[in-house]
Amino acid sequence: MSFAYPWNAPRLAIASPYLTHAQQQRRDRLFAALQQARIALSQQPDCVRFEIWRTVDALEQHRAARRLTPF
Repeated sequence: MSFAYPWNAPRLAIASPYLTHAQQQRRDRLFAALQQARIALSQQPDCVRFEIWRTVDALEQHRAARRLTPF
């Protein structure tokens, strides 16, 4: 379909630079869960904490390497 004037052609709406309410709620719940997990982990003995942090560090390095592979 062609239009007589280019300004009459349909265009996409301008997207909001802000998160939607649902995205904000999801992000806030994630942050709260992470904080609660850190508090629970801080109450564990050192031998448990060391193993968990070692696993977390390994996962973060693996994910970072996987993200950088395409670049």
